[in-house]
Amino acid sequence: MVPSGPGGRTRPLGNVGTIGAVPGPRTAEHRPDEQDRPTQGRPVQEQLEEHLEEQFEEHFEGQFEEQPAEQPRESGADAAEWAQEDAEFAEIAYKEFAAFVNQNNDFPSVDALDIHVSDVHDVRHPRSAALLRRMMPEFKNRYHAELEADHIA
Repeated sequence: MVPSGPGGRTRPLGNVGTIGAVPGPRTAEHRPDEQDRPTQGRPVQEQLEEHLEEQFEEHFEGQFEEQPAEQPRESGADAAEWAQEDAEFAEIAYKEFAAFVNQNNDFPSVDALDIHVSDVHDVRHPRSAALLRRMMPEFKNRYHAELEADHIA
């Protein structure tokens, strides 16, 4: 007996199942059929995989219908439209980047710049964070180049 809680309660050691339940004799449905037993020449692993695959197919029949692969949406016109929208977004984002640096004397994070662009200019872009991450080094280089050009002039 193993202690199982306060007050000195005990329980039998091991997996004893439901209290008071006595397993009955096996019926025909619980006995393994000849077809379930491994046959000579086929590894047990293959038979097990086939059996599990059959059970899976029976259980989930019709729930997972294969969807046709989506065709890429971007044709030549769509790609050009996206490129134009990306360029417009980049220009607005750079203006906000430069304003942020002039005001705070530090470069903004991608998230902060994304928030400023959406709040100040009310510009939303579905790929804004990814574009800003990609363009941030270009913004820094451009800002330094413009700063040097202003300093020389």
